[in-house]
Amino acid sequence: MSFSHPIFPSVIQVPSFVLGLALLCLTMANPLQAKTLTPIHHELHVELNPDTHAITGLDTINIPPSYWANSSVSFILHPQLMIDRVEFNNKMLPIPHPSEAATLQPPSTRRVIEIPLPPLDEPDQPAVLTLTYHGQIDDSPKASGGLRFVKPDDTNGHIGPNGVYLTYETFWYPTWEQTLSTYNLTLSLPSDWEAITQGMEVANGLTDGRRTT
Repeated sequence: MSFSHPIFPSVIQVPSFVLGLALLCLTMANPLQAKTLTPIHHELHVELNPDTHAITGLDTINIPPSYWANSSVSFILHPQLMIDRVEFNNKMLPIPHPSEAATLQPPSTRRVIEIPLPPLDEPDQPAVLTLTYHGQIDDSPKASGGLRFVKPDDTNGHIGPNGVYLTYETFWYPTWEQTLSTYNLTLSLPSDWEAITQGMEVANGLTDGRRTT
């Protein structure tokens, strides 16, 4: 699934049995504030393995100067996702240690990570942060009570053999809140699965038992 689109302030909830996978990922909380900001652009490559609740991600992020603070960037990532590699403008950076770089916030899906960045060689040089990460997301849906068609089951995100449900609030990719972001998303998943999300699909193919879309 390669998508290129802006983020909109609505979340549509889709049952996990629809086409096997509901991938609801890209929303924005406050469009009024975002109008004054330059968008952050993500080139996001994600592999999902539902049988093991696993996700692997590679995110190449173009960061406008307005998002820098004291020569560092901070973002939110799900606490069960570990960063494997950090690059800034093709230069390797130390991997942030969880006890030093992460700050847990309620609810439990919120973990703030701060990464120090070296100075740019030129003031107008692009700032490109590349992150590789992996982990498991398995908050199984729980009945919320009341009429199901009024209030759906509760979950902060789930990857499993019966379906996948990932939203903005799952923080399954590096997330800056109350910002405008654009995305190109490429997704790899089992061949008999399909994905549903916002945006325009530009490719969908099968290779070696995997669907890339």
